[in-house]
Amino acid sequence: QKAAAALRAHPSAVVSGKEARGIAGIGKGMAERIDKVLESGHLPELEELKRDTDVVALRELQLVHGVGAVRAGALIGQGIRTLDGLR
Repeated sequence: QKAAAALRAHPSAVVSGKEARGIAGIGKGMAERIDKVLESGHLPELEELKRDTDVVALRELQLVHGVGAVRAGALIGQGIRTLDGLR
């Protein structure tokens, strides 16, 4: 989140990971991810997260007002993984 905020606040478009390293809050790992996105248009780590059933369930449950990550995790622990399951 810190890196995303730093990139949004940067006055111009970042064209490389090396350039991004000059921005406070952007480290080596994030610079490498930026290069991957700029080269391929996607980030393999993000694609993995989109397929992870726990992450999908967390995100869906957090759509409910007042349900944050901790509460969503507790619901998943109780076997509730969808909005229909919550009803």
